Amino acid sequence: MEISFLGREDGLGNRLLEITFLEYLADKNNIKINYYWNNNPTRPDRNYPILINSKNVQIVIDPNANSNFENYFNKKSIFSSMDKEDWAKYASLITPKFASPKKDHERVSVHIRGGDRVIKFNREFIKNYRTKEKNDFMYTSLQYKYLQNKSLKYLNSKKPEKIFVCSDSEKEKNNYIKKLNFQHFFNFHNFEKDIPNVYKDFFNLAYSKEIVMASKFSSFAIMASLVGQTRLMVHKGINIYERYSKYVNYY
Repeated sequence: MEISFLGREDGLGNRLLEITFLEYLADKNNIKINYYWNNNPTRPDRNYPILINSKNVQIVIDPNANSNFENYFNKKSIFSSMDKEDWAKYASLITPKFASPKKDHERVSVHIRGGDRVIKFNREFIKNYRTKEKNDFMYTSLQYKYLQNKSLKYLNSKKPEKIFVCSDSEKEKNNYIKKLNFQHFFNFHNFEKDIPNVYKDFFNLAYSKEIVMASKFSSFAIMASLVGQTRLMVHKGINIYERYSKYVNYY
C-alpha cells in the first residue's frame, strides 16, 4: 500500500508538524508515505526548497499530486491519539540535508512571530474580534506587545551572553533587539550561503540551549524545540497544547 499525502501550503513549521504526524503513522503501520511538498506559486514567501529528510516519509514535489490518505486513515483520530512523547520521538527523525551544527549549550534563541495573527485596533476591530476570538492563535495588538515585553523581561533578568533572534518581520526583530539591556553578542551558525534564511533560522533555534517563544503560538518555534530536543520557554499565561509540551518550561 502506497500512501500519498498532500501537504499544506503554509509555513515551514506547519509542514514539519504534518511530517512528524506522518512519521508516527508510518512507524505504527510499517508503511512508507509520500508527502507532497505544496508550494503555492502565488505565495513566494511560502515557497521553500526541500532541504530536510525524514526516516519513513518521502518528501517530494509534484504539482499534479493527488492525496489518497483520506481513503485509508482518519487524520483527526490519529492526530488526537499522539501524546507528547510521540511528538518528541517522531519530530527528532527530521534532519537537514545540509551539514547541521552541534547543539550550542550557551546560546539562547528568540523567535518573534510577525503580525500575521494580530487583530489590530482599527475600525474593523470589533468585527474581527467577534469572528476570530475563538481561534487559539489570534491575539490583539496589546497582547502581542504584552508577550514580547514579558519575554524581554525574562531575557533582561537572565542576561545570556550569547543570543540569537529571528523573526519573519525584520522591523519587529530590530525593535526587539533594541530593548535588550544587557551585554551580549549575537551568535549563530554560519550555514552555507545558498541555504534559505528560513532554514538557517529554524536550525539555529533547534540547536540552541533554549528557545524563547515571544508570541502566543508559533508552530515554527514549537517544531524547532521538538526537532532539536531543545527547551522551549513560554510565558506562564500561555497554554501550549499538551501534545507539544515535552520540552516546555514557563517563565
